[in-house]
Amino acid sequence: MPLSFETRNYLLRPLTQYDVSERWGAWLADPELSSLLNTEARFVSSAELTAYVDRFDGDKRVLLGLFHKPTGAHAGLFTSTVSDSGRQVLWNMFIGERAYRNAAGLLEIRGLRADVGRHFFIERGFEAAYASVAGSNHKMIAYLRTAYWEHVRSARVPERGYASDREIDVHVFRLSRQRYLDRERRFSLA
Repeated sequence: MPLSFETRNYLLRPLTQYDVSERWGAWLADPELSSLLNTEARFVSSAELTAYVDRFDGDKRVLLGLFHKPTGAHAGLFTSTVSDSGRQVLWNMFIGERAYRNAAGLLEIRGLRADVGRHFFIERGFEAAYASVAGSNHKMIAYLRTAYWEHVRSARVPERGYASDREIDVHVFRLSRQRYLDRERRFSLA
């Protein structure tokens, strides 16, 4: 059964080659978004996106698209990559469409976290999830801290897309299964 999660206005479901679009390809041409992802600001071709979709197997490497249900608009991506040990997972999520980066939309999208966490921590039994965040992404860093993620390390890495020796800070956060369970218990009592 394909992995999918939903709220009243959003659906998170597996992406396919049929979801490839010029609009999706334009997301990384946005300098603000590309800098938050530490990638080169450029339009991504349909062929590149198709090859990207093909890299995911739906089990060890999962690629989900975030869709706004009332309009059907493809708004963002969620990826998960299972570690070689099979006990940890790396998560990445971003909202590519600027129109869906508003406060109300982001709060509802964050509502998916309990279902996603339940799938990965309870159903699949992962011990921990990790996320890496560019130091300039202050909103995501603040969100992770309020959502019980713990900061585990920081590093200076080369800034992608530039020929110079520029570097950026990247922070790695970890959410253990126990912290996830504690968070969900706390929010259910609120």
